[in-house]
Amino acid sequence: MRNRVFPAAWTDGLPDDVLDVLTDRQERKLDRWAEQGKHDKLLKKIEKMLDKHGIDFDPDDLDSTEFFSARGGKKGGGTTDGGTTDGGTTDGGTTTDGASAKGKGGGKGNGGGTTDPTDPTDPTDPTDPTDPGTDPGTGDGPYNTAGADGLYDVYVSGKGDLGVTGDFNVELIFNGTWTVEQQSAMLLAAEMISTLVTGDIADYSVIDDVRITLSIGSIDGSYGTIARAALSGVRANDLPWAGTVRFDSADIARLMTDGTADDVAFHEMMHVLGFGPQWDDLGLLSTVNGETRFNGANATLAWQAEYPGPSGVDPYAGQGVPVEMDGGAGTAGVHWDEMLFRKEIMTGYVNADNYISATTVAALEDMGYDTIFDAADPLAPIPQLDDLLVA
Repeated sequence: MRNRVFPAAWTDGLPDDVLDVLTDRQERKLDRWAEQGKHDKLLKKIEKMLDKHGIDFDPDDLDSTEFFSARGGKKGGGTTDGGTTDGGTTDGGTTTDGASAKGKGGGKGNGGGTTDPTDPTDPTDPTDPTDPGTDPGTGDGPYNTAGADGLYDVYVSGKGDLGVTGDFNVELIFNGTWTVEQQSAMLLAAEMISTLVTGDIADYSVIDDVRITLSIGSIDGSYGTIARAALSGVRANDLPWAGTVRFDSADIARLMTDGTADDVAFHEMMHVLGFGPQWDDLGLLSTVNGETRFNGANATLAWQAEYPGPSGVDPYAGQGVPVEMDGGAGTAGVHWDEMLFRKEIMTGYVNADNYISATTVAALEDMGYDTIFDAADPLAPIPQLDDLLVA
């Protein structure tokens, strides 16, 4: 993997009292926005964030050509991890661009990741009367409360704690040992889902709307399967009520350094929502001229509008979105076609810079979720993970 090195990072010019309250991950996000020229957004975000810490900050002190000329990142800009595999109700995991794995932009191998069977020991008990996720917030304080060490045992997205309020809530249960920064990447991914999915779905016992149990542990060593997801159960309408996501302990530090942990977390959480694993059960897959297509009306509309190049030369574009057919079980049939969608976050192979497409959000709509996708305006901008900045 090649890394791009910049002469200076944007955050290197911040005062010491400001740097003291920024995590490494926040610095990387700010540096990335500076590199991309998103200066207005960057200044507004840092001003709001520092205001919470009681730090007086005048963005005019930084808004100069000289200051913004020092753009760059502390993270590399080359290629990162290969693909996410999914077997049945199991997302077998995101693999990296090692010798046997397929990775973006850095020389693709011949492999397609490994399939991981569903864990028969589901840690989630929806009938548990001590369910930690059902306790409401108290008084005027936040809904979610971290411990004295800044870590959460349970976190529910869409409750306004990090600026996102919505009816669709992702309950995260953290098993094992985590750092604050690692948890922050998970919170960001969950809040992104609550931003894209706007409608409540029927409770499953005490679960509203989906419960995801997260853990870090050994999978297969560095540059293999970096994360995997599995469904714990689905409702009668084929939408999942719970699942698990596990990160490989050998890869998690590198993901944090690369700034892609939130991308991988979002990708895996989307699989827990049924993106990929439940398509067949929902009747959303078709075979068209020997190729697999996602046949949902909203996603089909979005892909033709959003990708006029490939869809314009595809005689079957109106019959569905091309689905990955390579990579074997766990990759094929549960992701968008890598050759067409490239850096889109729900292809089977994760890049250093990924984006969420309208087509992906539209697919959630076709699956039965209420989302921000509007068929009357399929090219409306879609919020991105970089638009959220959490501690």
